[in-house]
Amino acid sequence: MKVLMARTIKVFQFLLNPHLILCFGMAWMITNGWAYLGVAAGTAFKCEWLTALSSAYLAFLWFPFTAEKIVTIAIAVWLLRKMFPDDEKTLKVLEDLKIRLTTRYTVKTPEDGHCCRPEEKQKELNGQSGQHI
Repeated sequence: MKVLMARTIKVFQFLLNPHLILCFGMAWMITNGWAYLGVAAGTAFKCEWLTALSSAYLAFLWFPFTAEKIVTIAIAVWLLRKMFPDDEKTLKVLEDLKIRLTTRYTVKTPEDGHCCRPEEKQKELNGQSGQHI
């Protein structure tokens, strides 16, 4: 229970970081916000092409297969690294997440000869690698 609470607090501290919120807001304006403003401005000023373009883009965003959220987060992380390179705490959390994901989902290749997933390393140490020579 304590571990879950500690992780929850860490996630909230990371997500509510002012630097990250600013960068996420800027990234959202790049990917989505302009279209919402375009619909509003196009409607207010009776600019049909702006309303049509913005509405079409927003309709595309609402389809389930669009990767807009992933792109927004990637832009936010890029902006965070460019705008706040001295924010060591937030960047450390991102680096730890990157390391955890790369070591967890790295597949064993014949060139390196060893496993990278923790459960496969344990099997290898126990002599249960499942490979036949």
